[in-house]
Amino acid sequence: DRPDCDEHGPGRELHALRDRAVAIFKFAHKTTDKFSSGFADNQLTAMPTPTSNHVLWNLGHLAVSNAWFASMVD
Repeated sequence: DRPDCDEHGPGRELHALRDRAVAIFKFAHKTTDKFSSGFADNQLTAMPTPTSNHVLWNLGHLAVSNAWFASMVD
C-alpha cells in the first residue's frame, strides 16, 4: 500500500492513472520489440531514403523517450 493512496481519495485515482500509463507503455514496448526484431544487422543502419532516419536511430529515439516517460511515472 502507498501512504498517499487511500480507498476513496485522489491518491487512488492517480495510482490508477499511473497503472494505466504503465500498461500502455508495456504494450508499446512489446509491440516495438516485436516489429524491430526481424531486422538483420546491416538493415539497422540502412537509409531507406536520403532524408529519412535508419531503424537504429529510431530505436535510440524511442529508448530516450522511454527513459523520460519512466522518470515521469516513477
